[in-house]
Amino acid sequence: MQTPSEELVTGDQTSDLLWQEALMQGYVERAKLLYVEHVALEARDEAILAYLRELSNLQSYLRAKKWRQALELLESLEASLPLDMDVKRELAELAQSSSFLDRNQPEEALEILEKLKSPLLLAEILTQKGTAQILLAENDAAEASFDEALDYDPKHYRALTNRANLWLEQSQIPQAIQGYEAALNVKDNFANALHNLAIAYRKQGQINKSVQLLRKAQRAMRQQDSEEAKGRLVQNGHKRLGLKPQYFVYSLLAILLLLWLRSRGII
Repeated sequence: MQTPSEELVTGDQTSDLLWQEALMQGYVERAKLLYVEHVALEARDEAILAYLRELSNLQSYLRAKKWRQALELLESLEASLPLDMDVKRELAELAQSSSFLDRNQPEEALEILEKLKSPLLLAEILTQKGTAQILLAENDAAEASFDEALDYDPKHYRALTNRANLWLEQSQIPQAIQGYEAALNVKDNFANALHNLAIAYRKQGQINKSVQLLRKAQRAMRQQDSEEAKGRLVQNGHKRLGLKPQYFVYSLLAILLLLWLRSRGII
């Protein structure tokens, strides 16, 4: 039986080429659907199906900015990845550009993002690019970046939310509401989408609905902050015991900046 990487290179049947081409271009979810739809049940390879499901899980980690989990998954799939995909290195750089965005440094983030080309990371690359463009007040370019990101990954709820944020700023309220609801259909407790959907409904005069959503957003934010704090504790481990006092100040400032960015609808 061929490994998934061998199948990617050597497949010569039309049904094989459909999903392989989609995957090589960065359309992970589409590749999985094409394999199921166009490869006969009796001809399906469970190893390939499992491989495609894992790549779908990778997209989920990227949407949530769970870099450590994404790296661990890539390492488990390393032998099966196409040889021309330097995904692990680019994933590390993608995490770095995300940290620049969290610190409101869009130019530094874009300098990294412009160099990243891995098909498996394209949706996240473009989502971060759009976020940087928002910070630089390049809203038209940002909307185009989010559109392109969603072409690669229609379930990228951060791209859906950020694009809706642009519509909200442009007073396109019904369109913004539709965008936030699309994001929440993917991740129903996404705090940023809940908060800004509440703002959109308030602008429509639907005060009760707005208040309910704000309360839900606050609960989701507390849960998200708690999960992120636990993740940092696990990641840092014993290193936290040796922190110098000034680093606690730096950490607090970073958290305050992150909360300010979220309040502005920038994630």
